[in-house]
Amino acid sequence: MAARSRPGYALRTLLGDAQGRGAAVEAVRVLAATSGSIPLVLTVPAPGRWLVAAAREAGSDPGPPDTGQAETAAMYSADFLRLFAGTGVDGLLLDEGRAAAGELIHPEAYRPVLNVADHYEWPVLIRTDAAAAWPHGPVPDVAVWLGSAGPGEPAGRWGIVADADFWAGADPPAGAGVVLAPVPAAADPEAVMKRVRSLA
Repeated sequence: MAARSRPGYALRTLLGDAQGRGAAVEAVRVLAATSGSIPLVLTVPAPGRWLVAAAREAGSDPGPPDTGQAETAAMYSADFLRLFAGTGVDGLLLDEGRAAAGELIHPEAYRPVLNVADHYEWPVLIRTDAAAAWPHGPVPDVAVWLGSAGPGEPAGRWGIVADADFWAGADPPAGAGVVLAPVPAAADPEAVMKRVRSLA
């Protein structure tokens, strides 16, 4: 992964690894076979974030990704995602992590990924833990935006990435169509189940 310094090389090498590709496909097939009627959503880093993470694993720090790097990363990501055709995936979630609103790349830079998802009829969700939903306004082929808060103006279906207040009993904001509630590692299982049952 560190053989060349150009942006994207580490990600291309990572996503091109035959053993890793085979293990990923087999894992998804097993999950799909055991998920029953529960939709299986494949979650991957947004292409720009994936490029940075791979570069750091290879020992370099490219800094925040720019649009050009994100477009390159999206081509490699799209090629990787084609592996999951016919495996039982029902949707795709692109995770922007903790990037602030000002650091987010417009999802149009991810067009190769959006096109692959559209071809396989996977609705695309975007997750931003530190930015409100739909910071760029509507984006063709993005079905749902999961943010830290609701959008500033109507832009499409949105949901909330729940924080500690949710687990303490706070209700999601009005209008949120989806609640993504990562369970804290130290959470009490009984308290988690009680909170989940309270939403039903």
